[in-house]
Formats: sequence, C-alpha cells, structure tokens
Amino acid sequence: DLSTMERPSKRLRVTEDVTDDPPAQPSSLHRAISPPARKKSKATTTPSPFQLTHIRDLPDSSNADTVTLKDLLGDPLISECWEFNFLHDIPFLMSHFDKDTRDLVKVHVVHGFWKREDGNRMALQEEAAAWKNLELHNAPMPEMFGTHHTKMMILFRYDDTAQVIIHTANMIAKDWTNMTNGVWRSPLLPLGPQPDSGKPEAEEESEADEDFGSGRKFKSDLLSYLRAYDAQKITLRPLTEQLVKYDFAGIRAVFIASVPGRHAIHDTSQTAWGWPALKRALRCVPVQAGKSEVVVQISSIATLGGTDSWLQKCLFDSLSLSKGSSISPRPAFRVVFLTADEIRRSLDGYASGGSIHTKIASPQQAKQLAYLKPIFCHWANDAPGGKEISKDTSLQDAGRQRAAPHIKTYIRYGTQSIDWALLTSANLSKQAWGEAASAAQEVRIASWEAGVLVWPSLVAGTDEAIMAAAERGVKVSIIVYREVEAALTLNSAHTRKHLEGLHPNISVFRHPDHVPTGYDIQKEFGQSFSNMTLNTATLSKVSGDALKAIYGTATDGVVLFWAHHEKLCLIDRKVAFMGGLDLCFGRWDTNSHPIADSHPGNLDAIVFPGQDYNNARVYDFADVGNWNQNKLDRTKSSRMGWSDVSLSLNGPVVESLTEHFTDRWNFIFDEKYTHKNPGKYERIELKPRHSHLGFHRRSGEHGRGGFLKQDPSQLLGGLSGRFSKGVNKLMHDDSSSDEEKSSERPHRENELANIQLTRSCTKWSAGHATEHSIANAYIDAITNARHFVYIENQFFITATCDEQRPVSNKIGRAMVDRILRAHEAGENFKIIVIMPAVPAFAGDLKADDALGTRAIMEFQYKSISQGGYSILETLQKEGVEDVGRYIRFYNLRSYDRINVSSTMKEAEKQSGVRCSGGKTDSLAI
Repeated sequence: DLSTMERPSKRLRVTEDVTDDPPAQPSSLHRAISPPARKKSKATTTPSPFQLTHIRDLPDSSNADTVTLKDLLGDPLISECWEFNFLHDIPFLMSHFDKDTRDLVKVHVVHGFWKREDGNRMALQEEAAAWKNLELHNAPMPEMFGTHHTKMMILFRYDDTAQVIIHTANMIAKDWTNMTNGVWRSPLLPLGPQPDSGKPEAEEESEADEDFGSGRKFKSDLLSYLRAYDAQKITLRPLTEQLVKYDFAGIRAVFIASVPGRHAIHDTSQTAWGWPALKRALRCVPVQAGKSEVVVQISSIATLGGTDSWLQKCLFDSLSLSKGSSISPRPAFRVVFLTADEIRRSLDGYASGGSIHTKIASPQQAKQLAYLKPIFCHWANDAPGGKEISKDTSLQDAGRQRAAPHIKTYIRYGTQSIDWALLTSANLSKQAWGEAASAAQEVRIASWEAGVLVWPSLVAGTDEAIMAAAERGVKVSIIVYREVEAALTLNSAHTRKHLEGLHPNISVFRHPDHVPTGYDIQKEFGQSFSNMTLNTATLSKVSGDALKAIYGTATDGVVLFWAHHEKLCLIDRKVAFMGGLDLCFGRWDTNSHPIADSHPGNLDAIVFPGQDYNNARVYDFADVGNWNQNKLDRTKSSRMGWSDVSLSLNGPVVESLTEHFTDRWNFIFDEKYTHKNPGKYERIELKPRHSHLGFHRRSGEHGRGGFLKQDPSQLLGGLSGRFSKGVNKLMHDDSSSDEEKSSERPHRENELANIQLTRSCTKWSAGHATEHSIANAYIDAITNARHFVYIENQFFITATCDEQRPVSNKIGRAMVDRILRAHEAGENFKIIVIMPAVPAFAGDLKADDALGTRAIMEFQYKSISQGGYSILETLQKEGVEDVGRYIRFYNLRSYDRINVSSTMKEAEKQSGVRCSGGKTDSLAI
C-alpha cells in the first residue's frame, strides 16, 4: 500500500552543496539514454534482454516491462539461491522469497568483507544468525583497494532447472525502491547431458573455444569465474559442482567479468578478465558502418589518473573494437553522469547520491574532471543549463528522470540502431576493469565484477535473424508447405507475406497448389465416408482408380492428402540442419517436458508465452498471425510436451542437401512461377562442385533434378556398415581399451562419418518417378541390426504383407523377419518403439469430426496388434510365444500440477495480462 509507505523527508540544500551547482556552460545533453534523431527509416526492433527495475513512486506508465525483486525470488519452486553482492540486507533479501517456502530455500550470501572487525561483516553475521537456512561465504580479496562488487544471483529450482541473474542493484531496499537499475535473466536452464567421465570438467568447458555469444562459452566463462573464488580455500565448489550439470544452450550472451589478481593479457587458453575480456569479445561483434557513439552510464567514477591515458588506451580502445574494426572508424564517447542538482531533484534526494563524487579534493581530481567534462552528458532531459532539444528530435520520454540511476551500461549506437549493449556491475574505474602493467604484459584487477554483453543478431528471433542476414546481402530462399485451408490452420499465406515483407532478398515458395475443384472432390467423397468405416479392410477392396481419386495424384492436379514434411536449413553450402523440428508454435521444449506453466504472482516466469503453450489434443494453434491470442486456457488445460530430434551437419553431405533443395526449388519455379508473378523470383543456379548425392540428371530435364537409384545395394552403399564404421570412429567401440581411446581422442576432429543421403519424393512433389530410399534405408538398417532397434515416431503405420493394402511400406515385414532370425538363433534382440498414445489432433475421439484421428489409430492398431496381419499377430503365427521379449511399444508420459491461486488474479489485475492466454484491456500472453 503506497499510502502507508514513508516518503523521504523534505530535501534541503546544504551549504557544502553550493559548489556542486551545474557550471555556467555545462556539457550538453545529447540524449537521456536513446540515440539522437536519425533519418526516418523502417523501424527494426529486437526485444531487449534487459529490464529496468520497478520504481515505487512512479506511475504504471513509467514502469512498463519492469521487474521487482519479488518477481525474481518469489517463485515457490526456488530451492536454492546463491546471492553475490557488495552490500547486503539479509532481512530485506529473505522477505522476497515466497512466504510459505522461504524457510526451506537454501540461501548462500557471498560478500567481500574480509576484516574480522569490519562493521559490515559483523552486521551480516548478526542478521544471518536469525536464519538457519542461510550461509555466509567470504570472497577472497587479494587486492587491498578492491571490492566484491559483483551483483548476481544463481537459482536452483525443484523442477530441475537453474537460472542465472545478473543485475546492478545492491541487495538493500534503497536500490530496489526508487533507483534505476538493470536486470538480465537467463532462460530456465534444464539439466543437460552429464560431462564425459573420461575428461576433467575444465577440459569439457575449454572446448567452447572462442564461440562468443553461445551458451557453451557463457557456461565455460561463468564456471571459470566461480572457480576463481576457490584459489585460497574451498568457497564455491558446491555451486560449481551443481551448475556444471545444467545445459546453457538457451543463453545467447557473453559473460564479461573481472577477477582480482594479475592476469596475462594475451593468454587465449584462459578466460580473460576486465578490459582484455571486453576486447576479446567485441572483436567478434559485427557493427554498422559509418559514425557511431558509445554511451557509458555509470553511478561512480574512481580515480583514473591525472591524464586520460588509461581511459583512452585501455578502456575506450577496448570498447572501440568490432568485427572487422580495421575499416570501422573509432566511435565517439559520451558518459552519462549525475550532477548534484539531479541528485537533489531525484525521488529520494541526496540519499540517492552516496556514490556520486563531484567534489574536487585534490589537484589530480581537478585534472581528471577537466578531461571528463567534454564527454559528460546529463541524466535528466530537463537538467538546468542543458542544451535545448531540437523540436525536430523525436524524443521518447519514459518519465523516469527522477529515478536516480545506479545502473551501469555501455552501449554502442550505430547510424540506425544499437550495435551492442553491456549491462555490468563495473563502474568507470581501474579497480573494476584493470590497470595494464605493460612491462609484464599483465592486467592487474582489484575488484570482483560481472556483466552481460549482447547484440541484436544474437538475441533476435528466427524472423529477425533471417532479416538481419538479408540486410547483409544474403539471398534467403524458403519453401513451405501450402496447406489445405479447410483442414489445417497453418496459414502459410501469412508466413509468405510476413517473411517477404521483411526484405526484398527473402523469397518464399508455397507448394503444392490445391486446385479449386479439390474441395468439391473432398466434399463428394465425404458423403461416401459417412456411410463406411475407413479401415484397412474396406480400403483394400477399393479399386486403384478410386484410391487415386481419394488421395490425389500429380497427373490429375489434385494433391489433398499428401504433404511436404521435410525440415531442412542450409547456410552458405557449408552447414546444414536437418531433422523433425518444425519452426512453429508448440515445438520448443526443455528436456524435462513440463506440462504446466502457470505462475501465480510472477507472470514473468512463464516459459511458454502465447500460443507456444500448446496442446494439439485439446486445441491446436490458430490465427497464427496473432501469436499472443491463445484459446487454450493454461489455468485449466495442460500443455503437450514435445520430443524431437534434429542434426547439424557439415562436410560433403551438405553439398548433397544443397543439390536436393535446388532440385525442389527449380521444380516449383518451373511449375508455378514462370507465369505467376513473372520476374519476382528466379531459379537457383549452383556453381559446379563435386556432387555426393548419388543421383544423375536425365536428359531433357534442363537441370530440374534427378532421381536416386532404387537398387538398395547401390542406393545405400552398404549404409549399415558405412554408418556404423563412421559412428564407431567418433564414439569408439565399447571393446576398446582406455589406452586405445586415449590415443584416438586427439584425432577425432579429423575423422568423418560416411553418410548417404536418402529422400522421399514423387511426381507431384519434385517431378521425379517415385523415390522411397528412406523406406529402403529403414529396412536395410533393421535387417542388419545386431542388438536392438530404437524407433521414435509420431505415427506408426506399416505392413507385413500385401493384404494390408493400401499401406504398402514393408518396414513391418523387416521387423518381423529380424525378430524371427533372433528367435531361431536364440539371440538377445529388442525393438523399442516410442509413439504418442493418441495422434496429436484436437477433439473427442467419439465425435463425428474425429473420423481422421480414428482412422489413423485404426491403421496403427492394424500395424501393431489387430486385423490378422499385424506385427505381433504375425510373430505369434510364426511360433514366437513371448513377443514382448523382442518388441515393445511405449508412450512418453508426464505429470504436473496447475498452480492457480488468488495471487494470480491479483498479478493479472496489476499487469493487465491474463495467464489463461486470453486478453484483458491491455494485452495477453
């Protein structure tokens, strides 16, 4: 209740403050935080990975997208918290954990008060004594004038996830009430694969190399930072032993930190600290061409020296670097720093300015102020004496100029937008960033600091990443399946319109076209379907011509019951991503597959926003142009977990995949776009390279593609043996001795797996005679399996004989034959099949509109255990009594609780956001 909170006493100017008035000719305010006005152009926005802290005494309009300490710590699922800071208020910290679980959270406070008689240390010990679940840890402080200035929290949760939070606020009430601070939060990090037991942990992380911006590199640097606390005694080992188990792949940022001590500047085998770390990271960050500015926002300036040598040659030189910086001009520098008058006029008055040093106490400080004045800018856009802002300037005023800044940011602005942004605990000081000892090629750092560096392309969404590539001159070609609109809600027309609207370098093909008469045909056969059971028995009696009419063929121009299903991404003919993962709502998931995502009192903790909270069995996504309009109520319905697999490939196989994509693109172009939208699109012409695809061009096709030979021995090229040989080279045979594994390990990066590309296509999809080399590969792999077969699939429809028509693939026959061989030979052999219990289509299975779902399930049961010709029945007929010894079918299952309480209703009312997925007067998630 704001009415009961004490406001600060009336703010008075005292005699000693008079000398701190703004000078007659102050430095001008070029901006509050935003860059100056530019030429108007199409706006390009990327959601910020940073949030400002909530200001108690400002209206809601000035607190948009802000975060409170309760938001960060109030989730009852938090089981353990490690809190790093300079100043601590233990009762204040503990009050922000959930009231029902705060006595159960294991809390660790890391501080830098090393003197036993230090009043801060004694106060901490006294406050901590009241909490049995709180433990204090003293950071080593090898440098006399250093501080433990890092502001970070690491949280572990009961749902087996972890989170890293880096911010700029001390853990005291003042900093979290009426002062501007910044917060960066990682996504919830799931448990990952356990480290290789044959490698030390340090070696595992060192493989991150210089992949700045990746989660793996972030994890490596963070663990190196935390292990530095254990230099003199074991301090944080329990933390690092936990954290190493988590998967950081979801993080897209660079960890920039400082560790006290002397460190080699040019040793790339170790994590860099201070300004050398910044220098090394920024060399990998692309920036815009032309003029730029770096705007520094800090809350304190230490003694920097009588000249600007350190500021210019160490810090500013580091901040000037970029990818290809040899052709980029050095940016201008501006430092936003409070004046005494701005402190006086802030919400908390002079209480906000404990770290603001503007008095001149020595000749050296006078010299320092002299070289800083030309780059100083005001914090408040209404500062007395500041330059009048041009009427042509488009000023976005957040109304926060009275919330005194304790935030520390370093941001580079290009001609159109931000190039990169750093949120950190480090102020403008040698102690924080390090002082170079040039003779020894070392940097000497006194303080502990931590920060996060990001740039737009690093945190952009998929469409933003595509647009960024197009703006760099990359030609982007996309093929999407054109759905039957009466049956599916994919809205590929929206996909094409949105993506092509981003940039002229982006081209989108939709395929196949469904002729208008197709709907009439569908309607006509729908009347027949209503009078018959759609099963294998009835369809086996239907004539071949009737089946063609039902399913559609390339010759009659009707393709209603076939779809493009491949997922492929090719980059520069060097890297390929291939697998089963769609780029759509409901597919992103963690490896714990949570099925509830309701967070009373903390809507920011939502992991699956909008339509990404998906359960296709209840209500699949619709109106995809409005991602936030979700008709699935997360307070009443669970989500559906999604398990999927994808591969990243490089090497010769990428050239094969490139030829395959080109083959499809040019086929669609020739079929559809030679007359439709002439001149808008063009064929892809590949420069000749050695092909590894294994298909040849047929005369007269003019490069429209070829076909894979159907002879299994030629098609697969000994797939089982070749693939197994390649995998064994990479993973090592179980029979190898430790010595053999050790001797092989250094050469792993030079060895390649042999890979044969297979595909499915036919006349309507690619203009070729039917190719079924994927089915051939399945059969070949199953036939030659030695110990087991593991299958994951969304559907399981196959045949063991011709009587199961219209299903014609004989993968089921291969499974039966392999099990019979194992049974006759007395071998231990197992086939494991993972599939959904029910196909992922919405609706009650008993309802009339669930005909298609029931038909799929019937085909699946006829494949597995019913109808007389199924896999299990065939095995029993052949004398296998205990079929469960050789083959079993499983579903993935999970459980959770939907956490709904009165707290949620209060949070919804305050935020204007409904957790259910609908919308209030403001917006919906």
